[in-house]
Amino acid sequence: MKPSALLTDSSKWTKYTTARDAGGNPVGVWNPAAVKWDLLGALARQTAMPTKQAETHIRQTEVWGIWVDDNAKAEFKSQRTLADFNDTTSFEWLALALRQANL
Repeated sequence: MKPSALLTDSSKWTKYTTARDAGGNPVGVWNPAAVKWDLLGALARQTAMPTKQAETHIRQTEVWGIWVDDNAKAEFKSQRTLADFNDTTSFEWLALALRQANL
């Protein structure tokens, strides 16, 4: 499964934590009460990878690298982690990145 399967619209996306419950409280990515995820949380949940491994996986995705080279804003290239990217972008920009990287 792809992270875009969880992040179908902005109501299912969050910032500053990997997952949240319906009350907006931070929860674990695998918590059954999770209803919102950030980029890294969605990737980890959909690929059954721990978050550190998911970070490495998405950064090594060839299509993601091409997308970043061709389309990224300067501030994306300066981000150290996917969480940093997630927390400093809009849902529209994130969704575009996922679509174009086929994630």
